Amino acid sequence: NFRGTLREAGAIPVVSISQEDGARIQELVAAGTVEAVLTVNQEVHPSQNVIAEKPGGPDAIGVVVLGAHYDTVPDVPGANDNASGTAVLLTLAEQLQNQPLPFTVRFIGFGSEELGLRGSRHYLDSLSEQQRRDITAMFNFDSLGSGESLGVLGDGELVGRLVEIGKEMGIDVRSSSPLRGGSSDHASFQRLGIPAVMFVSRDSSRIHTSDDTLEHVNARLLGDAVRLALGLLESGEPLAGKSP
Repeated sequence: NFRGTLREAGAIPVVSISQEDGARIQELVAAGTVEAVLTVNQEVHPSQNVIAEKPGGPDAIGVVVLGAHYDTVPDVPGANDNASGTAVLLTLAEQLQNQPLPFTVRFIGFGSEELGLRGSRHYLDSLSEQQRRDITAMFNFDSLGSGESLGVLGDGELVGRLVEIGKEMGIDVRSSSPLRGGSSDHASFQRLGIPAVMFVSRDSSRIHTSDDTLEHVNARLLGDAVRLALGLLESGEPLAGKSP
């Protein structure tokens, strides 16, 4: 179960193996001394962020980033982590294409989140200081399709508004502020002081496992996330930047 991130090569060689292979090795160790020979071929592959933008109206101020990572850990289906968030992001892009808003909306599919938030870190590192300041809020959609309830974690003002909107819509929303745990691409924005909120389901038992398959995804939660995000985006507050 991939819960950590090895960001740089270490002095001690490390490999990951399947749970089944690990269980077999444990059986062999119990019976006596075990010797193993491993051949490891390391490859470097490029990664990409996919970015689309919907400009705001003539008086638009600020940029709201909607993001979801589209990668998963090796040899895992990734239906919840994170095809669910990617589906919500694409649906929001479709729903907002003709919607006038008082700010620009930037849709970003982040690559290499599972390797240490590399995609979102690279994106922010590529911006100027002014471009960073232009970002007034970030919504992150990650692993939000499992279980029976939706969680929103992060900036207190954003979380508070989402909980209010959830009550108005009859959506069960569990909240936490400030953000505790759940490292994902929103953290890259938070470390720069950008208000961010993560939409996530309360059940993470299958992520990073072979059981993260479509039959375990609750489509209702994806719809709830779309409705909540649209409700806050269309309200315009507290997302629109302030005039200088």
